[in-house]
Amino acid sequence: MIRYNFSPGPAKLNNSVLEIVNKNIIEYQDEGISILEISHRSDSFEKILETTKKNLIELLKIPSNYQILFLQGGATFQNTFLGNNINPVSYTHLTLPTNREV
Repeated sequence: MIRYNFSPGPAKLNNSVLEIVNKNIIEYQDEGISILEISHRSDSFEKILETTKKNLIELLKIPSNYQILFLQGGATFQNTFLGNNINPVSYTHLTLPTNREV
């Protein structure tokens, strides 16, 4: 039975996408290593980043004067950008609703 997810969380992925992911988790493009094991300094990883950037620029029509950053940290990390977007000159600190200072 196929289950459908209508919640605001992660969306259902197409089976063809899941099959590609499944194959590359075991061995990435016949390199003898999983995509989860590839070094972030390897040529394979650099190629993944460049392809992803190119696809984002094309899909979202990102202008050439914008930079694409791949960052980790989730929503809490994204909140650190608020102060810089509000007033980058006088930014001193930002207190989140959880009372944690950033």
